[in-house]
Amino acid sequence: MYRCAGSLAGELEFLRELVETTKMELTEEANRRVMETKTTLLDAHNEDLKSLEQRARDKADQQLIEVVTRLENEHTQQQEALREAHTRELNTLLSQFSDSAQLQDTLSEANQHKEVQV
Repeated sequence: MYRCAGSLAGELEFLRELVETTKMELTEEANRRVMETKTTLLDAHNEDLKSLEQRARDKADQQLIEVVTRLENEHTQQQEALREAHTRELNTLLSQFSDSAQLQDTLSEANQHKEVQV
């Protein structure tokens, strides 16, 4: 009977060790799979972030292009308005100069007539 009990105790100890070893192996495998899943999820999250960042950069670039285009158009309009104002002012000055030159010519002719009459 002791022999049988000793044999059973040995088998029980073997089974305990087997259970403990199996438990450790399963825990290691579960931890490895958890890490793989975490890595996969983290990679996917990083790809999503990269995609969102790229879309944000693209949108910011587009908005910047729109602002620059609007400012260029406004600048062009302002330059054209300034050019037109300068042209009007120059035409006015030329007209005044022409009127002044005509007046000078008229005065010169009048002075010549006076000199001739005197």
